[in-house]
Amino acid sequence: PLTPTQQQAKAEAVLNVVDQTNWFRLGVPDAPIVYMIHDPNCPWCERSMQLLAPLVAQGQLQMRIIPIGTLAESSLAKSAAIISSPNPGEAMQRYEGRAKAPPPAQTVTQDSILLVRQNEQFARDYELEGTPQFIFRGFDGIPRIIRGMPRNMPGDLIRLVRGS
Repeated sequence: PLTPTQQQAKAEAVLNVVDQTNWFRLGVPDAPIVYMIHDPNCPWCERSMQLLAPLVAQGQLQMRIIPIGTLAESSLAKSAAIISSPNPGEAMQRYEGRAKAPPPAQTVTQDSILLVRQNEQFARDYELEGTPQFIFRGFDGIPRIIRGMPRNMPGDLIRLVRGS
């Protein structure tokens, strides 16, 4: 386990490069930013997004979703379809969830698979294992990485991001 100082240094390093991943935005551009490493077959990712959706819709939070495809056989195709969609947020709603079928194979391009694979490599490079992962700079300026869904979601996350 990392010490608090090491955790903060890791979070700062990740924040310095996370914008270079293949992400898409949910919410308004001027809201506080939270990056989320997301697998469409992760039940905790799905639940987190359900709980965060009202805050995103109200303009209190901007989610930048970094799709990966590691949890199930259909994860890669789902993530590739989401990231290459003209409306990734809508595509995420269509494919997110273990019970939902993957997109037709002919709709998933090699280019979109490459984007997802690059995100997976980013997660490996920074040892960001598991989903969801939340990456952000708190209202107090402290960089943070939260692995997994906070127990009091969305309250805990919004307090760290907005200070309220």
